[in-house]
This record gives sequence, C-alpha cells and structure tokens, in this order.
Amino acid sequence: MKRKVVLLLLCSILVFISSGCKSQLEKKGSEASNQFRLSDNKEIARMFLQSLNNDNYIEPHFYISNGLKKQITEKVLHDVWKDITTKAGKLDTIFNIYSVNHEVGELIFQDCRFDTTYLSFQLTFNKKNEVIGMYFKPLSADVINSLKK
Repeated sequence: MKRKVVLLLLCSILVFISSGCKSQLEKKGSEASNQFRLSDNKEIARMFLQSLNNDNYIEPHFYISNGLKKQITEKVLHDVWKDITTKAGKLDTIFNIYSVNHEVGELIFQDCRFDTTYLSFQLTFNKKNEVIGMYFKPLSADVINSLKK
C-alpha cells in the first residue's frame, strides 16, 4: 500500500499544474458523455473527499485528469483511502476549506480531523477542473494546538 501512496504522490508531483474555478454546474457535452460536472473546485474537492469517505471511488475518479486515469484507478483511490483510514482512523470533521492560487493553478485544501490525527487533504486542479494531484499532509502542531484550546 505504501508503494501505491508513493506512486500516487509522485504522479501528482510530476503533473503539478492547476486552474482557476467557476461557480456553478456546467455541461461538458460529449467529453463527459452528456453528464453534468461540478465546475467549482471547492465543490469538487468537498465531493471528492466525501465520496472517498462513503467508499464511492467512481465519482472522484471521474474528475481525475485523463492523463492520470490509468495510473490512478478506482482501485488505487480505494487502497489509498483505506491506508489513510487504517492509520488515521475514521474521518470525523472537515473544519476548514480554502484555496490557494499559484502561478500554475489552484490548490484546494480541506483540513480534517480523523479519529487519531489531523490531516490536510489537498487537491490540485488543471485548467479543465480536472484533478492532477492529491495529497494528505499532517497539519502543523501550531494549528492542531489552536484547535484543542
């Protein structure tokens, strides 16, 4: 499982470019087989994490960049999420969602409390609102201590 997490992180780093966001649902026509796609990156990130937490790996996989879909399969998403929850416990709360614009795009962070620790879940988006990076990083001790007060 560690290899899959490392592979996922390395793939994400190699294609680190992101995008701006829009504010509503948009129809992607034939590109998305006439399905509706969320177009706001914060909404996508929220759905992505909630879907993982509900053992739904199909919907998050839909938002992964076509260039990464072969490497980051639904099974890889499943294995990464199971590895995270095995180590950190059950997702308890998402208490902060924010975005950071970067010269190459947009990063969405969701700060989360799990049973045994606090993690920040980061998604990186390209200009098509596709996920091109996914990271779980520990929150800093300062942030954790401020939450416990």
